[in-house]
Amino acid sequence: MSISSSFIERLLASVNIVDVIGGRVTLERKGGGYWAKCPFHGSGEERTASFKVYEETGTYHCFGCKESGNAIHFLRKYDGLDFIEAVEMLASQVGMEVPKQEAPIDTSNATKINNRAAEIFYEQLKSKDGINTVAYLKDRGISGETAKFFQLGYSTNKKPTLHQRLIKEFEETDIKESGLFGNNDDGEFYDRFRDRLMFPIRNIKGECIAFGGRLIEDKNNQAKYLNSPETKTYKKKYELYGLFEIREINKRPDSIFLVEGYMDVIGLFQHDVKNAVASSGTAFTQEQLRKILSYTNTIHIVFDGDEAGH
Repeated sequence: MSISSSFIERLLASVNIVDVIGGRVTLERKGGGYWAKCPFHGSGEERTASFKVYEETGTYHCFGCKESGNAIHFLRKYDGLDFIEAVEMLASQVGMEVPKQEAPIDTSNATKINNRAAEIFYEQLKSKDGINTVAYLKDRGISGETAKFFQLGYSTNKKPTLHQRLIKEFEETDIKESGLFGNNDDGEFYDRFRDRLMFPIRNIKGECIAFGGRLIEDKNNQAKYLNSPETKTYKKKYELYGLFEIREINKRPDSIFLVEGYMDVIGLFQHDVKNAVASSGTAFTQEQLRKILSYTNTIHIVFDGDEAGH
């Protein structure tokens, strides 16, 4: 049985290593980390804790015996499991199904493309083409500081297009699989997001894996909100908009508000409610629930009473 590297990355991003290790070893929080007497080289003989768990990176390290790794490594060493058993145990804890016989997938280029697109969108928001989008944000009471924190951007409908800019830096095959583009009847690429306020969706590591885009002015036959399709880097049922940003401020908040949309998260943040996430264009899933519970014990669900997109 083979398991793709992309699934392992999603799994490790979904579990909280503090919970995994803390369920087996007594951890004490000191400063920005969690410490314990090392379970691998005779904790009964240690006077001071030498084993540190890094929640932010999902890793651990012992300064005595130099044992280190992630949650999978810990379970293999501590519980005596093989690789597959450790992966399946972690997956069951967060409600993920382990894909069997899935070929390994390299997501590095796709992530680089999305990160670069986010940079371009942010640059365009600050340009003269983004004036109307900036005015919209100001009308909604969103400050420049908040826009920068969430890396909000603007997708132009002018040339050079996003595709024309990215094709100079990346291979066409990778660009095609990024989710940023579609194909017209002639097989030519076109930008999926045009003339929209852009919301980068970042994973728990801060990597941009997808986007949401909102029209500033209503247009015939165009949806107000447009979201990236599922790609190698983006599986909607596992992701939550704003979770990375929450943990930039507080690694383990007392509670998290679950709201419907990107602007709900940003609006609350602007009003000093800095612990809100949104289900990215999907119904709230069990996988998202388990993911939130990896970082807090209390969830407040705050959904609008109107139809989606209003």
